Amino acid sequence: MKTIFALTVVCLLAVSSAMAAEPVTLSYQGSLLLSTGQPVPDGSYDMRFRIFDAAVGGAQLWAETDAAVETTGGLFATILGDTSSFAAILNTGASLWLEVSVDLGGNGAFEAPEVYLPRQPVVGAPSAVDAHKLNGLVAAEYQRRVTGTAPAGSFLTGINADGTVVTALDQNSGGDITGVTAGAGLTGGGASGDVALAADPTYLQRRVTGAAPAGSFLTGINADGTVVTALDQNSGGDITAVTAGAGLTGGGASGAVALAVAPGVYVQRAGDTMTGILTVNPSGTGTHIDVGVGDIIGISELKFAPNTPLPNFHLGNRIVFGTPHTCYLSIGYEELVRQDETRPEVAIRSWLNGWTYVGGVPGDPPALELQAGVHLPSGAVVTDFRCWVKDDDTDGSIVCRLSRHPKESGGYQDMAVANTTFLDANANVRELVDSAITNSTIQNSAYIYMVRVSLNPSVADNRVAICSFLITYEMAEVHW
Repeated sequence: MKTIFALTVVCLLAVSSAMAAEPVTLSYQGSLLLSTGQPVPDGSYDMRFRIFDAAVGGAQLWAETDAAVETTGGLFATILGDTSSFAAILNTGASLWLEVSVDLGGNGAFEAPEVYLPRQPVVGAPSAVDAHKLNGLVAAEYQRRVTGTAPAGSFLTGINADGTVVTALDQNSGGDITGVTAGAGLTGGGASGDVALAADPTYLQRRVTGAAPAGSFLTGINADGTVVTALDQNSGGDITAVTAGAGLTGGGASGAVALAVAPGVYVQRAGDTMTGILTVNPSGTGTHIDVGVGDIIGISELKFAPNTPLPNFHLGNRIVFGTPHTCYLSIGYEELVRQDETRPEVAIRSWLNGWTYVGGVPGDPPALELQAGVHLPSGAVVTDFRCWVKDDDTDGSIVCRLSRHPKESGGYQDMAVANTTFLDANANVRELVDSAITNSTIQNSAYIYMVRVSLNPSVADNRVAICSFLITYEMAEVHW
């Protein structure tokens, strides 16, 4: 344990009011010794000062930390209260105890061995720092009772500290007005004494307070602000009725007539419900349809007339059809690509009526697969898949598939399969149909879609051909 010996505790603030300026501070000096009795090494130390209401334990009333206090031969000096005021606790009359801690280790913390004990009582001059005050105020802050008065014909110009007053004589105002004459619209006036002016009611109009009732109009205004009215007469206008035309409701032949846009006929900017066909026609400067961020709901069909300027067409979020809207996607044979380029013995030719497979070697030639990507809008529901094929003899088969493939991993998943075997030898075109669609809802975020066709002539030199595909799907709404 370390001990501290206070050499002196001096209150630099005496009772005199001349030294009573805030904040209150105390000069504190002392000697720091180690437990061996030797002075601490010379240097700068952080010191913490705390005041308690008891010698041991008790409540902390004040605290302040002084950084880098110079110490020579164990002696130090510092000022208390310059960063944390303790004026409020020095005039309470309570017993105060000062505890001192020194960060000898220089680690920024005041550890138990660095607390110098016992605490020191705070006595003497600090208890008198407010003795020069009355109710907390110094003498200069009080005014002696005012005893003087200004005599007749004089007025106060100041009050002295001892309560006497300073006065001065009244002076003539120096004004040049010797009379007041009432001009137009006024009455009164005079050349002496109290002069009064008033409004002339024969010249001035009182504020108008009356109003014409419904079906009447003003014909005059009285001097007191009331009004004279008369009933309205026929205006003589030629309009005798208003008829609501196409797209409007309301109208009438008498009374207050109102017109409004018919609901379900026009699309409002904030979104609306309508029925029928929405047709966009071009104009001389281009049609501009803008419904903000709303939806168009309930239409059965959306049409664009020829040359409609689509860049000026803004439909917010979506179009919702009143009933599912049937759409079609046609895929021609020319969009198909060959999947196996490693078989030189397999011949494939593009005729005017489709891709034709020709077996290149005798025996059982391998089947050839062709594919084409399919692009359908998300949310579309596929209802029908069909294709058109032909063969020039009675041998061979064709299998047409609508498939999807996961984007991440996995294999083909068939949604529809249309096939035939041993087609007519007269090479007639045959339609293959599959309306039992599985996984019919399009999910572009998770899958890619394609049509696949497998051509197998069964024997060499036989020919089978694929002409085209048609996919039927429904849309309940269109997202933009």
